[in-house]
Amino acid sequence: TRLPTRSRGLGDVYKRQLQHQLLGGSLTVIEQAVFFQKAAVALEEQEIRDLLPLLGLKAKPHILDDLIALLDLEPSVQLGLHKDIIKQRSAKKLALFAPADQEQLAKLIKEFQLGGSKQQKLIERFFQLSKREQLSVKALLTQWQDKEKEKQLNGPQRASALLRWLDQQCQPRLTQAEEAFRKFCSRLHLPAGVRIDHALSFEEEEVSLSIDFSSKEELARSWPKIKTLLRQE
Repeated sequence: TRLPTRSRGLGDVYKRQLQHQLLGGSLTVIEQAVFFQKAAVALEEQEIRDLLPLLGLKAKPHILDDLIALLDLEPSVQLGLHKDIIKQRSAKKLALFAPADQEQLAKLIKEFQLGGSKQQKLIERFFQLSKREQLSVKALLTQWQDKEKEKQLNGPQRASALLRWLDQQCQPRLTQAEEAFRKFCSRLHLPAGVRIDHALSFEEEEVSLSIDFSSKEELARSWPKIKTLLRQE
């Protein structure tokens, strides 16, 4: 979307106003969005873009559009953005959901205190699953809650359980392969400092064995025995 153009002449007024606001500290993304939404009523588009560098942003049209679009999000999402509970990158993905789903996801992010990467994973998984199953976030969440209701889990454990369930629903084959690999490694009773890695997404059967050494000297001392074992194969 393009911002509306308005009469010139008020650019300096808005510049001083923004500089004054910044004296009290940095603005949240919602405060920035509100400021530029008001500026869009009075200023030309170029005058508005010229204000962006004051916030450390590039003077690009899409940055303005993205900021002002945050004000179209469900109020609880806007509040989460304002309090820095929800990250701006997550908010762009939340915009793909209906308002009721946005509210439900904002509640989950706040309840489980999810950081940026886990927020994005939660949102992406729910988006994928809701589109595939044609169900709301609330309906999907109810399915998980019914499955977990007998378990006594704390907050972090519940967050991990939900993300794991979403993975299982979205990528059942990969999840099954990961579980089988975990059990395989467990049966080997690997000592500390030894680990086995699988191919990316289990695309190949190949696995690799890694051993940690405290120094090059320790590796050199152990290498003759390792080389002998390898030759036996």
